[in-house]
Amino acid sequence: MYEVVKLTSEFKLSQKQRETFSFVAHDLKTLKNNVPLLENIVVRAGFVLDTLLNAEPHDIDTLYTTKEQVGRLFEKCRCDEIRETLPNLRFKIFNKEHELDLGHFGKGEVYVPLIEKTVGYHSHLIDVADMVCIDNNGDIWGNKEAEYCIKNRVHEIRYDGWILFSYFIKEFPYTDYYYFCTLNIFRGLKMVRSKNYGGVGHNFLTLLENSKPILDYTSTIPQYIEALNTYRAKKAPFMGREEITKTLELTRTSNARYIAETLYNVFSL
Repeated sequence: MYEVVKLTSEFKLSQKQRETFSFVAHDLKTLKNNVPLLENIVVRAGFVLDTLLNAEPHDIDTLYTTKEQVGRLFEKCRCDEIRETLPNLRFKIFNKEHELDLGHFGKGEVYVPLIEKTVGYHSHLIDVADMVCIDNNGDIWGNKEAEYCIKNRVHEIRYDGWILFSYFIKEFPYTDYYYFCTLNIFRGLKMVRSKNYGGVGHNFLTLLENSKPILDYTSTIPQYIEALNTYRAKKAPFMGREEITKTLELTRTSNARYIAETLYNVFSL
């Protein structure tokens, strides 16, 4: 599973999509040619997914490797040095309209070639449809599972990425199992709604079906409630009662009514 494949020819891209990806390739090449410490850098996940779904992307998520980390455990973030060069470079799409987020490996992670790290088994990405990236040649990389989810508009999660992300992002709330389960329930519903997905995969549905003991607990803890409300205010203010109800109906979970009522209470809807 999650075998890395080139997906450039698997999507029928519009002129606007081709132009967007060509601009991304230009800007990635500009960065790579002007930041000597970089080994490689790609644009990944949400920006690529939104473009493929003909949605308007917001921020631009990147992942980079440095020459010093090749063959070694990752030790040092070099984001500050990279950001220092940005004002001096001429970009086509890395501008004020699209906030640039620089991503790197977690401290102590083994080196994996960047595209494999981004869209292969060792990826931190939790949403399967997010497992796509653009390189500095403008090629789309991903895996067949991601391609299926994108083309069929299915929201699915993967626990491999969840484990890696939680382990290497060593801070609350990401290290808290109960919070992270609850967040991924609500975040998944947000993704289904915002991406206009038509269904959900086995893993996400299983999480919904078995969510009651977790939600019974997290919905009573002030720290969790505060974190969830902060997330909703920033990432999903459009998810009100009606949106939560209709999205849960689409998932066909037998727990729909319970989950909806719990989320209403958490968000005071």
